[in-house]
Amino acid sequence: MKAEWFILLCGCLILGLAGCSCKKSDRQQEILPVGAVDNTVGLNDTLGISLYPEYPVYSTRQKQIIFVLSNQSGMNISYGLDYRYTYEDEVGIWREISKRPVVFEVEYVLLHGDKQYIYADLYRNLPGRYRFFFDVWRYDRSYTFMAEFGLWDTNVVGK
Repeated sequence: MKAEWFILLCGCLILGLAGCSCKKSDRQQEILPVGAVDNTVGLNDTLGISLYPEYPVYSTRQKQIIFVLSNQSGMNISYGLDYRYTYEDEVGIWREISKRPVVFEVEYVLLHGDKQYIYADLYRNLPGRYRFFFDVWRYDRSYTFMAEFGLWDTNVVGK
């Protein structure tokens, strides 16, 4: 009788663990964060100021994307280190991407005629289309610049 109870207990335990592992997987899928809808659109070239990615397409293995901020506005502009991303989901909706929790606010000045490379860390390395948002100040007015780029399963940057 003890052997039968032991086998029954082991069987229930195995079925319970198998059932829990399936439910945990389903639960994990529900818990994975989906970014809020973010249909923000920015400028990529205005008033002699432009922002563009060094390459239009990068590998999903990239850890950083390089953007070029160019100033041909006839005056100095300023910018900080804060930026954000959105990505296009499977149905064409742009969603925000969570990013690093700490940003040290520093103001940099970009002189007329100069360009600056912005090294932005990636926080989501799945294939698809992305938008990079970066704020620039001219006088006391802020402009949100946007640059689109793609991530694909390739080994070569820019291909």
